[in-house]
Amino acid sequence: MLHLAGRFGLAIPESLVTNDVQVFDRLDLDGWITKPVTGGEYTAVLADALKDPAWGGRWAESPAIVQRRLVTPDLRVYRVGEAWFAFELRSEKLDYRVDAGVKITALTPPSDLTLPLGRLMEHLGLDFGAADFKRCPETGDYRFLEVNSAPMFSALRWYRT
Repeated sequence: MLHLAGRFGLAIPESLVTNDVQVFDRLDLDGWITKPVTGGEYTAVLADALKDPAWGGRWAESPAIVQRRLVTPDLRVYRVGEAWFAFELRSEKLDYRVDAGVKITALTPPSDLTLPLGRLMEHLGLDFGAADFKRCPETGDYRFLEVNSAPMFSALRWYRT
């Protein structure tokens, strides 16, 4: 999905999909995050994940997504038919989903994201979905993380335009 998003003009974070722990010898472990390819777990700082015996035991079974660590605020952009909605998520946590105090603010959807995201979603046949973005620490630009065809967002209050 990241490769496809890049082809449609969305900036993506530097990413690896691997279960080869020797690759990590070349990385600043605190500057990278990880999440399992199969989902089901929260994002973790790579250094912390490698110290966790349960997490480490899964490296041999299934690869993980390893990405350059990005910064908050997160951005979630929804498409509902031809309408776009965007929400900024501010959290002190690496993964806002574990933060009951996450601050959610409705924003005007950035056209520099909705235009390429719209092309990607058209290609995927999605007229409903949501994409997640985080900011590059060097440039402040948003980086595409994923698009969900059935997005969940328990704290969302529907807004009308």
